[in-house]
Amino acid sequence: MFNKLILPALVSATILSSAVEARPLCGFWKTTTVYDYEQVETETDYTTCSYSGSYNIWGIPVSANAGSHEWFWVTKSSYAQKSGHVSCDASVPLHINDYQTRYENGEFHTYLLSQYVNLPLTSQQHKTDVQVTNVRIEGSGREVQVWFPGTNDGEPECGPGGGPGGEF
Repeated sequence: MFNKLILPALVSATILSSAVEARPLCGFWKTTTVYDYEQVETETDYTTCSYSGSYNIWGIPVSANAGSHEWFWVTKSSYAQKSGHVSCDASVPLHINDYQTRYENGEFHTYLLSQYVNLPLTSQQHKTDVQVTNVRIEGSGREVQVWFPGTNDGEPECGPGGGPGGEF
């Protein structure tokens, strides 16, 4: 009989006291304002433009013993992003200013490549970026009591006795 009635009551009391002990033994209540928030989606339209082209450029020798001018194939690309769903330019100007090195007859020869070109449009895409932000709902503010563990003077949580030094 003892085991059937008293033992379950003791177990329940032990569990209940453990749940009560989960909250710190000291702290303070503070009135604070809380607000409700809602998620708002913001859509931003934009356009991406890709440009690319290959060019045969006349290289000017700049190193000793480089010999005469040489032709070089150069491929360049560029990318741009514009606000809104707009059209991309058919081409964009680009100044190619590069050095190329060739190994000939046991020597390295350096050439300057300098030419203005127009890169043609190779791709255009209209896209929309979606940003989700939390926005405070106007008029939703309300005062509530919030329990803060520890003491009001910035001290850490109190000891097992309940007061800052366990004296309560």
